[in-house]
Amino acid sequence: MACLNYLRDRVVAKLSGLSDEQASDPGVPSGTSPMGLVKHLTSAELNWFVWAYTAEAEEQWEHSPLPDELDSVDSVIAEYRAANERCDAIIEACTDLGAPGKQIVWEGEPSPCLRWILVHTIEDTARHAGHLDILRERIDGSIGR
Repeated sequence: MACLNYLRDRVVAKLSGLSDEQASDPGVPSGTSPMGLVKHLTSAELNWFVWAYTAEAEEQWEHSPLPDELDSVDSVIAEYRAANERCDAIIEACTDLGAPGKQIVWEGEPSPCLRWILVHTIEDTARHAGHLDILRERIDGSIGR
């Protein structure tokens, strides 16, 4: 958990201090923005832990990674932190990291266990934290952790 929490903190740090306009402006031709990456990470955690592992949600989160007029840096960070807390509670309640989740994710395959979901979430968060590093540097020259 320490590694995942470290990465989550780095993601929030890269978004913090940006204006809503800076955070929602795509910095690359694909349309990726700092705010959009954090929205993606929020829905990814909820989809893996809440939908796939516990099946507490009937449907997957389909959040658009494109910021909308209701999004702000503060609201996106708050949603991300709330998702982190919800997922952490699921992790802490788990007594067997190897037990399969309750949702079939890939047809014909067993549902991923929490161990796989944790490793995947760490990998996904690390990859997107790197993207955020680049986007933040392009916005204001900020570098580092």
